[in-house]
Amino acid sequence: MKKRLIAAYTPEGIWGVGQSKKAAMADVFTYTQPGPEENEKEWKAQFRFAPMTARLADFVMTKGFDCKSDSYRVLGNGTLDLVD
Repeated sequence: MKKRLIAAYTPEGIWGVGQSKKAAMADVFTYTQPGPEENEKEWKAQFRFAPMTARLADFVMTKGFDCKSDSYRVLGNGTLDLVD
């Protein structure tokens, strides 16, 4: 069975993915870093983590991180899913 991908996300959208929270956060750091005026610990604290459905994971992996918060929803079990 394939392990579900975990998303690192904020209210603005999905910023990184990985097989674990740590891997998802490492993925975030490949694309962005806190600015010089930002406290790294506080910057990291803005991220939430949740598993993604297979179709959302496929969307993110094929379309990239142009996945804004209006592109997905949080299901009752906490999993992120693609909005139809």
